[in-house]
Amino acid sequence: AMLVLSAGREPHKIIGVEGAVMNNSVAMKIYDDGVRWLRFDIRLNSSYESYIKNLQHMGFKILGILDYQTLGVGIERGACTKDCNWTLEDWKNAVEEALETYPNITAWEIWNEPEISEFQSGMLDNGSPYGYFLIDREAYKEIKAKNQNDIVICLGG
Repeated sequence: AMLVLSAGREPHKIIGVEGAVMNNSVAMKIYDDGVRWLRFDIRLNSSYESYIKNLQHMGFKILGILDYQTLGVGIERGACTKDCNWTLEDWKNAVEEALETYPNITAWEIWNEPEISEFQSGMLDNGSPYGYFLIDREAYKEIKAKNQNDIVICLGG
């Protein structure tokens, strides 16, 4: 996925892309081509944290996706295999930890594609719209309590 901006003489200028783990030379190439935003699922481990912080140090802005990967839920072959019965309290704790771990992220997406069965577990079991509302509301409260100016995006996909 990419973010596209039409402005002045540069219609359809690419300003951001779906993040993928890349080496520094690839990152610098896309930065030199004008890409400034990268979109990543947020994971809570030290090597991933270092990777994201390095990209930010290079000048990229990150749109962080808070989702099953933030919770540490395991998915294999389209089915939940680990930590599948997470609660709203588990979600709140994961969001709080993500906000603490990544203080320089100021734009957040809440659970891209919640309607796809592969990504449904815990509060989102069976694609519950009410469950999605509850996790959106909880994440929004936590994000805005940290920084009122942070951007929150819901209903991705």
